[in-house]
Amino acid sequence: MKKIILTLILFLSVVISGIAQETYDWKKFRIKATVPEGMTVVQNNEEGLVLSASNFTFGMVPSKGMKQLDKLSDAEIKELIAEFSKQMKMDTSQLEADEFECKNGEGAYFVAPNKEKAGWQSLFAFVGNEKTNKFAIVMMSYEDDMAELAGQVLGLVEFY
Repeated sequence: MKKIILTLILFLSVVISGIAQETYDWKKFRIKATVPEGMTVVQNNEEGLVLSASNFTFGMVPSKGMKQLDKLSDAEIKELIAEFSKQMKMDTSQLEADEFECKNGEGAYFVAPNKEKAGWQSLFAFVGNEKTNKFAIVMMSYEDDMAELAGQVLGLVEFY
């Protein structure tokens, strides 16, 4: 199943290349995010990158401690996931999780329906690149029909 999802994400990454898009370069942290064209920049500084459209919101924050995630106990990881799920207003009874690869990194994502916005999904992901020692937390909220696009955006995160 994971191989199917990874293949799908890679395929969709190629497909999105034909869609109008913009790349935001978070220079301080040397991370790029490619999103649909026309999103409004709400924030782009050392604290985070937030882009918004009427049906899609993208956010990314640096995480220097993410390299240490593998040192957390199962209970600590569950607590961290529960906290992010709460912040993202996710219906944890429908929470799905999986691993993914991006342009030159990898991570794990968690997605579920948004409890406060009917017809919306919320997603957060821990993503990083061990070679560049760059790590981030990606957060998205989007209308249900934008789920494929959210996967494409996640697959195009790039560390340099």
